[in-house]
Amino acid sequence: MPKLIDLTGQRFGRLTAIEYQVSGRWRCACECGNETIVVTTSLLHGDTKSCGCLRRETAARNLEGKRNSGGDRQSLIGQKFGMLTVIEMLHVNHHRESVWRCACDCGGETTVTTGNLNALAIKSCGCLGGARPRIDLRGQRFGKLTAIEYQPPKKWRCICDCGNETATTTFNLRSGRTHSCGCHRRKKGALSQRP
Repeated sequence: MPKLIDLTGQRFGRLTAIEYQVSGRWRCACECGNETIVVTTSLLHGDTKSCGCLRRETAARNLEGKRNSGGDRQSLIGQKFGMLTVIEMLHVNHHRESVWRCACDCGGETTVTTGNLNALAIKSCGCLGGARPRIDLRGQRFGKLTAIEYQPPKKWRCICDCGNETATTTFNLRSGRTHSCGCHRRKKGALSQRP
């Protein structure tokens, strides 16, 4: 078994190692105030430099640069896909795919990723074939989640306050069963593991 390297108090990017956990992992404090658990080798090799805030800030800067320059890897504004016409780029999701606001020929609007537009996987706001939700939750908040797009037959794609996306049912959102992408549960678990 390799000898434990004491990293307590050492800085790695925005992270400071606080306490050794188990299985080669360290509890670290981030400059932003969050805490995270990181594998020792990720710290030593520079693979992990923050709790995730650095990646979110970089993505936000990149998106802002794209909006300011009016460009994307491939601008889809004005192009038509099925019944949808692309109006504007909203953001880049956690899969590094652009998310576009689109107007439907029926008068509705929806948000769709570049991949779904190019593959014609989504051709309307949901009005085709009765795929429209019975209750429109778009823009409504449920805990840390904001519903952004209906995904037939029963799910809503939501964005969490932490920046991650998740999909869940109308029932789970309205009943309060799902109120985050899981970050709330992970943070609770990490806090309960503190000595």
